[in-house]
Amino acid sequence: MSLSCSIASESAPTETTFSLEQIVDSLRIINQYAKQIQQKRRSQTTKQSIQQESIYEYKHWILNRIYPRTSSVEIHTIGSSEYYCLYFDTASFHIPKNKFSHSISVTNTRTIAVNSNQTPSKTYTEARNAFQLLSDAFPQSINDFLPVTEAYDPQYNIIAPTTWFLTVWIINCSLT
Repeated sequence: MSLSCSIASESAPTETTFSLEQIVDSLRIINQYAKQIQQKRRSQTTKQSIQQESIYEYKHWILNRIYPRTSSVEIHTIGSSEYYCLYFDTASFHIPKNKFSHSISVTNTRTIAVNSNQTPSKTYTEARNAFQLLSDAFPQSINDFLPVTEAYDPQYNIIAPTTWFLTVWIINCSLT
């Protein structure tokens, strides 16, 4: 008797390209998830803080790659900081001016009031699925933007991984 196993990825892409709409929707989901983490800042663990920062760094990296597909760009002043606001057909995203690496023409400049209650709730599963699509669409994943792979979690008094579990592996085994 022997044990024979095959391994497959649940998220293996069936297509090699993704639409701009899919990418923008995934960016919107991860942006909303990062804002949720930020709103819980008082109870936030080191792990969550590291993950939140990596989400924003990943978002900025992707926006630098898809900016030619914007419909318009504005400069927004939020608090004392200036951001580019990149508009796409279905969403818009802020990126700090110092995180944007391209020369662009700006259509408008304005001051924006931040409403912290406007962020819709996103689940971990929705965020993970969005990260998976983005990691399938781009050569880097969210995990490439983590400054560390482990952090202390005081809630459980353990050193916990900060990495996102993106790929679900399906293992089929049979005795022959």
